[in-house]
Amino acid sequence: MKEGYGDFIRRNRIASGYTRQKELAEVSGISPATISRIEKEVQKPGVETLKELSKHLSSTSLKALLISCGYFEALEIEDSEDKHYINYHIEDRLLNVRLKSILETLSDKGQFKEEVKLDIFSMFEGNMIQWNSTDLFDDYYKVYLLTKEEEPDYYDEELEDEFKDYYNCENVYESVIKSTNHEWKELILSQLLELADRHNLKITQQTEMVDLSIVLNEPNLVYNGHQLTTQEVDMVKHILNAFVASKE
Repeated sequence: MKEGYGDFIRRNRIASGYTRQKELAEVSGISPATISRIEKEVQKPGVETLKELSKHLSSTSLKALLISCGYFEALEIEDSEDKHYINYHIEDRLLNVRLKSILETLSDKGQFKEEVKLDIFSMFEGNMIQWNSTDLFDDYYKVYLLTKEEEPDYYDEELEDEFKDYYNCENVYESVIKSTNHEWKELILSQLLELADRHNLKITQQTEMVDLSIVLNEPNLVYNGHQLTTQEVDMVKHILNAFVASKE
């Protein structure tokens, strides 16, 4: 049976002298919770995370870590710019899928569960202006929340309805994936996963997986504002086919 990336990283953590996840967290700056999710294969590490881990896992290499997680640096691609472009495009698409999955876990029929609404508002306050013609809603809603702290039974139906209009699952997802800051999106994913953990909302391994053949057949694929041509998508498929063939 092929070793998963979680077992591979766990084995090399121990082999490198870090018997506890906390020890690796202290030297790498990656939280123990994130390392735990990576080793359980609940959260796939991004390229930047693997680069940081490779500095401390002396028993392995960055190349081996990338291969274990399904990235493509091991392929013999002559043009390094093409390699970088393809790797980050695919990683970004996978990150978007994982973001959609966790946001759906935190919501019910498109609206966020009551127990996470305050956290969602705190995380994305100010980012939803595209669905709200002014920023006055955020100001009103903050006053409303302060009032509810003093009067728990206080309820403003109009503001609650507006919250559903602006801060629903679809709008939050669209606001996140429009960002070209990949590290920020990874941070948001980590915070959302921690929010789900805090409320015992479990994401199954199945919802964390995505078939790239389906993703790459979607229309209007975009990377950093650049719409991929049919030829560019075909090039990505060609490299993936070569990678899969090399693993058989």
